[in-house]
Amino acid sequence: MARISRVLAVCTFLLVSSSNAAAVGLIVASGDSTPMATAGTPDNNVFFSNVLGVGTSVVVHEAPNDFLGTSLSNFYGGLTGVSSAYVNIGEITASMLSGVDLFVSSLFGGALSAGEVSLLNTFVDGGGSLMFMGEYTNTFAGINSALAELGSAMRLIGQPDEPAGSYSAIVLSDPLTSGVSSFTYGYGYGVSGGTSIFKESISNRVFMAYENVNGVSEPGAFALLGLGLAALAAARRRKQ
Repeated sequence: MARISRVLAVCTFLLVSSSNAAAVGLIVASGDSTPMATAGTPDNNVFFSNVLGVGTSVVVHEAPNDFLGTSLSNFYGGLTGVSSAYVNIGEITASMLSGVDLFVSSLFGGALSAGEVSLLNTFVDGGGSLMFMGEYTNTFAGINSALAELGSAMRLIGQPDEPAGSYSAIVLSDPLTSGVSSFTYGYGYGVSGGTSIFKESISNRVFMAYENVNGVSEPGAFALLGLGLAALAAARRRKQ
């Protein structure tokens, strides 16, 4: 009985240790990509800095156009100690994500392949931050498919419901909006699910939200549990 108790204790320790050591990834979903162009303006710059946090490496991928992509990449590259690259179109690869802390994409190259989804899953599970920024000129099906395959409950929804223009968003209190008193956005989709951080000023519809993702994957947890159960069975057989 003492041996079985020790096995159970070790199994519990492994599971708890794994959970405590796990990185927490971040997924942000935006129905509008216009803020890419205004990332360097007050207080948009504060928000985008908050998303990066203590990270030092950024990749901006498949923006709606090169102006938006380079604007956001140049903003991040101008921060002290931060490197940033813009990839206007291309398959997501392991080398593209290597050493990266924040990956931003509008998926203008189309839906992700199974391999790309797997790479982004690993990236987020390892503590990376992922930001999808939708654009009204492009269907949101690709982003919604990626969110679903990554296990996120967030979705881009509806149609643009404000006249095209530049607006100041309703800012909701949250760690990601700390220090942000105003946020400039344009014209885009709404967002359902997740923790809301910005609303449209006229329609009051949420257009940006996020989820924190625990880096301990279910397969990893089940593997630890399986090892513990196998050890428990072996201990019982020896006792018999």
